Amino acid sequence: MKTNNIVIVGGGSSGWMTAATLLSQFPNKKITLVESPKIPTVAPGNADEGISSSGTPLAFTS
Repeated sequence: MKTNNIVIVGGGSSGWMTAATLLSQFPNKKITLVESPKIPTVAPGNADEGISSSGTPLAFTS
């Protein structure tokens, strides 16, 4: 299945960095970032706290 749209749910530092990384790797994709107006953005020092402890890689490759 070919996908041209990517939706990232959750802004914060991790969401924005994910969007930037995906955009640089896949410039022809439409990337939509959904961020809650009620939840403040995470401080940069805490951006990868949950991700790194889950074992998820912090870099994306294609």
